[in-house]
Amino acid sequence: MQGIGNRMVNTPAVAMLIGRFYPVVGGAEVQCLRLSKELIRTETHAFILTPLLSGTPRYEIHETVPVYRVGLALPGFLGSLSYLISGLFWIVRNKNTFTAIHAHLASSTAVLAAVASLLTGKPALVKFACSREGGDIATSSATWYGRLKLRFLKHYIKAFVCPTYEIKSEMVNYGFQGSKITVIPNGIDTNEFKPPSAQERLEARKKLSINSNAFVVIFAGRLEPAKGVEYLIDAWKTNSTPDAVLLLIGKGYLESGLRQRAASNKSIRFEGWAADIKAYFAAADVFVLPSLAEGMPNALIEAMACGLACIGTTIGGTTDLIENGKTGILVPQGNSGALAAALNKMHKQADFAAQLGLSASAFTIQHLSIKFIAQQYELFYRSLTQK
Repeated sequence: MQGIGNRMVNTPAVAMLIGRFYPVVGGAEVQCLRLSKELIRTETHAFILTPLLSGTPRYEIHETVPVYRVGLALPGFLGSLSYLISGLFWIVRNKNTFTAIHAHLASSTAVLAAVASLLTGKPALVKFACSREGGDIATSSATWYGRLKLRFLKHYIKAFVCPTYEIKSEMVNYGFQGSKITVIPNGIDTNEFKPPSAQERLEARKKLSINSNAFVVIFAGRLEPAKGVEYLIDAWKTNSTPDAVLLLIGKGYLESGLRQRAASNKSIRFEGWAADIKAYFAAADVFVLPSLAEGMPNALIEAMACGLACIGTTIGGTTDLIENGKTGILVPQGNSGALAAALNKMHKQADFAAQLGLSASAFTIQHLSIKFIAQQYELFYRSLTQK
């Protein structure tokens, strides 16, 4: 078999199970890749096992990480079932190549991890990544089969990990054993995401056709209900400053309606998906995440690492990241007035905003660097295999 073969592992090795992977890109995929890349740089090895997608190879190296795709490229339930069956055979056949199983998200992937753990004797952990209405608990408990899945995971998964204490609280309230849940934040490569130089800032604005003296605010994420972008657009409507620009980066099924909502304000630009989000961070002054539900958002971590002053809502992992008035500004969710006031403060108090950005960058370096996060996971994997 390519990449792995049937060799025995003498050092910790982790089978990363994820229901979607590149070219599909989302928060879970980004974190899975970042963690796997960093683990490969250390004594802990990692590879990814994911469903086959149309047009993707069965095996490849993606940014140093071995990726194995199994099953048939089918939509919906049939695709999930194919992944479960093929993935289980793959894991059992290659059980000597890893020491632990790490499932990303409490989806069918978590069920695969639990069954594979029972058959191979290898410990499995599942990461719950989001809270509130879009979270793992809420979406799973809404259906009978989802509730059955959660009950199964409670009994047959050895350990759980989540990036925020709000997610852990939801899990405990649902009946998960608190002692089995470990909180490990999402990580970021602080060598890749870092504050730009003055020259880089000017060049980034030039490429985006933005005036060098403009006040630039960005949002990055899916244009879907949980992100609360409509509240940001409404807050921006109160802005009458001609040198201000709002860049909305992302795609989603709400885009058409949001464009109509913003039609009267020419300072709002819809940029679509960005191949290089760092270029936008380099051009911006402020990052806004007006979400109604989140786990620990990658875009916010990236913006903080790049030294942007950030505005977020008082939810989930956002409150774990932003200390109000020190590493950013927190406002109530769904409150356009509060968002407008925070934006106005950032605009009029440039020195204050700059200090928030510096503090945010320092926070990510100290607490969220992927090197530090991977070390926590390494210790976690070792503790599982030693129990």
